[in-house]
Amino acid sequence: YTNVQKQLLLYTQKRVIDFCRNNPAPAHGLDHAERVAAWTKKIIEKEQVTHPLLCELSAWFHDIGRVPEHYDSRKERHHELSYELLRQWFREDRMFDQLTDSEKIEILYAVRFHWNDEANEYDTAWILRDADKMDCFGDIGITRMKEFFGTDEKKIGQHLRDIFQIMACIRTDAAKQFLIEENLFEPISKFREKSLRDQIETIEL
Repeated sequence: YTNVQKQLLLYTQKRVIDFCRNNPAPAHGLDHAERVAAWTKKIIEKEQVTHPLLCELSAWFHDIGRVPEHYDSRKERHHELSYELLRQWFREDRMFDQLTDSEKIEILYAVRFHWNDEANEYDTAWILRDADKMDCFGDIGITRMKEFFGTDEKKIGQHLRDIFQIMACIRTDAAKQFLIEENLFEPISKFREKSLRDQIETIEL
């Protein structure tokens, strides 16, 4: 990156860090943003990426709408709220003026559709989605699941079923390789197996 790009990335990190510290969100706070940014960096080092800086910026921005999600009277989902908040930041914060309009559009697209596995207009979007998915696996994935769903067994059960779709929709070879090399699926698989076994009761006539 150029010095200007490095400064923009550092500025973005600080802005998101400050925002997350003042607006904590269960399982989707600062630590999640940091891990998704770290996964993004690891993935783009192994993949052919058009705009690596935009990938990293998108990773930091992607969940800033998580806090408003809990209080929004319109019941908008966090990805829409992240999109709306980021549009506001782009309009009001002059530091982001160094991004071109097309670069802002690409970031906004990735942030708004980081849940949608068919939104593939930019590689920035699927890089972000893979990085976000990676934080669902391993021991950290179990910790985040418990933090987010608490003791709601129904929601936990649905999430464990969703994990298989999440894994099936990982797109980049890099993310697939990390998943295997770091054995990130095994903790989730064992947790799911135990959860289901614990629900088996004696059958009586």
